[in-house]
Amino acid sequence: MFAEALPTDCPPPVACEQDGFVAYRLLEAKTPCAEDFASHAARWPEKYGSQCKHFAVSVFSKKESLARLLEMPVHAHKCVGRLLLAASSGKVQQTGKDATHHSWWRYSEFDAVAACEVDE
Repeated sequence: MFAEALPTDCPPPVACEQDGFVAYRLLEAKTPCAEDFASHAARWPEKYGSQCKHFAVSVFSKKESLARLLEMPVHAHKCVGRLLLAASSGKVQQTGKDATHHSWWRYSEFDAVAACEVDE
C-alpha cells in the first residue's frame, strides 16, 4: 500500500488522504527522480531508526515556504518541484511549527516522479 515499509501505527490516525492538495518539495535537479521522494529513513536507516515521522517526505503547501531553505548553502543548488496530490497519492499530516509544512506518506501506486513538475 505505501511506497516504503512503515513501522506499526504509521502513519498516525490523524494523517489523511488529500484531494487537490498542491505540495511543493525541494529537488536535487530540474529533472525529478525517485530519490527526490525517498524518506530520511529509507536513505539513512542507521541514522533515523524507526520513528514514523522519518518515513514521511516533507512537503510544503506554499512555495514561498521553501525560500528560506533555498538560502541555506546545503540547499542552494536545488529546484522546487510542484505536485498535485489526490486521495490516491497517500496520507498527509501538517507537522512541525511551520503551518505550511506537511509530512507525506506516499502510496506505492502513486508515481511522484511523473506527477512532479519543476516550478520555475
